[in-house]
Amino acid sequence: MWLRLNCAIYLIIMQFVINYATLNINCLRSQPKQQLLKQFLYNNDIDILLLQEVNIENFNFIGPQYNSIVNVGDSNRGTAIIYRSGLSIQLYEQHQSGRITSLLLNTGVLIVNLYLPSGSNNRVLREQMIAQDLPFYLRHKYNILILGGDFNNVLNARDQKGEYHPSPNLQRLCNELQLLDAWEVVHGNNVQFTFHRGQAASRLDRIYVNKQLKDNILNAQVQPAVFSDHHALLVKMEVDNTIPPHGRGYWKLNESLLYDDKIKEEFMLRWKAADKRANNRALTNIQKWLTLYKPTIRSFLNMLVLVKLVNGKI
Repeated sequence: MWLRLNCAIYLIIMQFVINYATLNINCLRSQPKQQLLKQFLYNNDIDILLLQEVNIENFNFIGPQYNSIVNVGDSNRGTAIIYRSGLSIQLYEQHQSGRITSLLLNTGVLIVNLYLPSGSNNRVLREQMIAQDLPFYLRHKYNILILGGDFNNVLNARDQKGEYHPSPNLQRLCNELQLLDAWEVVHGNNVQFTFHRGQAASRLDRIYVNKQLKDNILNAQVQPAVFSDHHALLVKMEVDNTIPPHGRGYWKLNESLLYDDKIKEEFMLRWKAADKRANNRALTNIQKWLTLYKPTIRSFLNMLVLVKLVNGKI
């Protein structure tokens, strides 16, 4: 029977999906625009949002479900990181210009929001900020690095229609830190621009992650934002249960558990008991799965997680 031992041995752990997004908001003082941003957050179920060209300090209009770190610089423009309430913050840091804001979670996730100067006349300044200022915010030990924002440059000619503005320093940084462009991980060489002006277009808004997370990137999409002159980039990532579950949960196989003899033995005992109860009742296979087999697996999983928590292994 398909529900018996061969299927039952697949033990599982909880994985979570975290939605990241970056958007150049192009100022945010009007209340209608603030409400559109709030709607954007909730409609896309965003967990962490990186904003650039921010010109307000107060984000209370979003509601208690989110907290914010805002860094408006001397030019009355800056960056902000909006994150779900409940995330535990170890520290945050801000560049005095407002162009860099970083956030380190207690789980070892380092988030850096970058808003580089725009225009051909600021090319040297952009390169200096990448080479001299940005490394200070990357000095912390991290498990996951999320480097996103409005870079106002590209690394490949295909990502820019019009005058090409490459960044040797950003390319060098990505090589040294083994960073991958989340969009390219999902879409390869297919380009979708995030900024249009006249005949020119660029993929200025990007999110980079450390190479080890390549297989954790589930999706990346560019979404128009009617309340900004930039499009938003949304990246969906899978993380394990060492990160607080503020995303949506789903079940996934944990293959390492298959090799633990004690776990297999305990599970076999529970499965046989459930199987005996199922065979003593006049139920269809689906009914047996829903009322007996599946609850057995779930309760065993809960027990396993509890034991690991007590032993300090999670």
